[in-house]
Amino acid sequence: MRYPIRIHDADELGWMDARGDLYRELCARRRARVGRVLMVVAGVSLLALLILLATRAAGEGVTLPAPDPAALPDDPFQRCAVKALRGDYGTLADWQRRGYQAGLAAGVTVQGTATVTTYYPQEGFPRGQATRSGAGVCEKHAACLRREWPRLRGSYVWVQPTTNSQGRLVGGLRQIMDTGANSNHRRFGTRMGSDRWLDYWYPTPTELVRRAPYAIWEAD
Repeated sequence: MRYPIRIHDADELGWMDARGDLYRELCARRRARVGRVLMVVAGVSLLALLILLATRAAGEGVTLPAPDPAALPDDPFQRCAVKALRGDYGTLADWQRRGYQAGLAAGVTVQGTATVTTYYPQEGFPRGQATRSGAGVCEKHAACLRREWPRLRGSYVWVQPTTNSQGRLVGGLRQIMDTGANSNHRRFGTRMGSDRWLDYWYPTPTELVRRAPYAIWEAD
């Protein structure tokens, strides 16, 4: 059974209007709150789906789109230096960090191609043997032509890591602390079509690289 609502005076009518407005406001707030919750849930669900798809693609060997390279310089040396300093290749030794920083500060770019031969203990150059500079040879050291020593002594040299015939990468950042015969330019550089000869020390026998981009700059 329904009973009619009796309104006795204007004050009572105003009170009911106010109560109705309050109710409508509460409903609007509730709808807005529910909408925000649904948006958050939808965003989290989408993120979870993207992570799932990326994980599945990686697990199945699907190549994912590469990061936008626009943030990196076009020059091979500068691109490598930026990546090295931001930690892409792990923790750098102090001399490596200073070398890359000095190269970027000087605006160094690739200067041509080099033939990179190697020397190692099996050739009579054990680790720690004194080099032309007097320092014991190690993975930090490279050699230039004897006639270039007065000009290049202590300079940084970078060769773009390149795979040799053994499938090993040869190159990277070094300091010129040793020398080799001047005839190596003709025997290796000229004969293999490069602009320069360089020699890198390795602890095990390592085949040469015929041509690879290089850069040389003064030590800081």
